[in-house]
Amino acid sequence: MKLTVATCQFPVGSDVRRNTRAVLRQMKSARQRGADVAHFCECSLSGYAGADMPSYRGFDWDALREGSERVLALVRELRLWVLLSTLDTREPLYDSTVAWRGRAMRGALHTGRLVRDARSRNRQQL
Repeated sequence: MKLTVATCQFPVGSDVRRNTRAVLRQMKSARQRGADVAHFCECSLSGYAGADMPSYRGFDWDALREGSERVLALVRELRLWVLLSTLDTREPLYDSTVAWRGRAMRGALHTGRLVRDARSRNRQQL
């Protein structure tokens, strides 16, 4: 079995909506070029506190939820696996890589192990 992985990189910043547009563009490009999986850098939707912004104080959480939903919708449309780092405020490690495919988040990688996520069955939550 052959698996083609696209490693996607763009100048991530503090503007979640701009980051989301870049992710969506690169997902489409990856699929057009034959990728089965698109892999994005750490905090690619949110931006990275301490580098792109001083902190997450005043962060636009609604924009992150909306961006995540747009990514998930395109995952379904393209039938593409996406590995994308996002913020998860329910976990001690806020930055988590999630694997999205089909209709739901498949799991989240926290501290090196795959954790089954209750959101897999209900994507109304982030």
